[in-house]
Amino acid sequence: MTQPTDWYLWGIVDFGLTELQESVRRETLTIATSFGLDYWREHDREAAYPWEFVRAYAAAGWLGVVIPEQYGGAGLGLIEAGLLLHAVGRSGAGTSGASAIHFYIFPITPIVRHGSEYLKQTYLPKAAHRTAKRRAAARWAHPVLRTAGSEGVHYQEDRQAGAGSRRFQRSVH
Repeated sequence: MTQPTDWYLWGIVDFGLTELQESVRRETLTIATSFGLDYWREHDREAAYPWEFVRAYAAAGWLGVVIPEQYGGAGLGLIEAGLLLHAVGRSGAGTSGASAIHFYIFPITPIVRHGSEYLKQTYLPKAAHRTAKRRAAARWAHPVLRTAGSEGVHYQEDRQAGAGSRRFQRSVH
């Protein structure tokens, strides 16, 4: 006898991608693969933020993927955003590319899901049409010094940590 928990026997779960999701995967992978491994090696070596990469996604309208259409976004969901980031990672960009795109897609999600109408009307159109140059990303991209923690504790980036990695050394002053 089949139990109600034997959902896999019912055949009701389809893990295949829809035509739209296949299109998202294909189009975002095309953008991501246009930036070869040499591009990522150079950016990792120089500790440079991948502005050209982010601008390519911005120009194609992908940074507003989770923002509803009524606010100027694509109106797609988190599955499509996940497919976009999977394509980025699969392309060879790894977390250097995925993080750069992630900073533009997911931080706005709480406003999309839970924000008041005022917040949505004020911020979502700006986020959907933003350029790739934002202060938050620029702050994290700065390669010299970041400070955090309690007074007198500083974290400085260790550029000898290796390509593509960020290791911060703690020093107390």
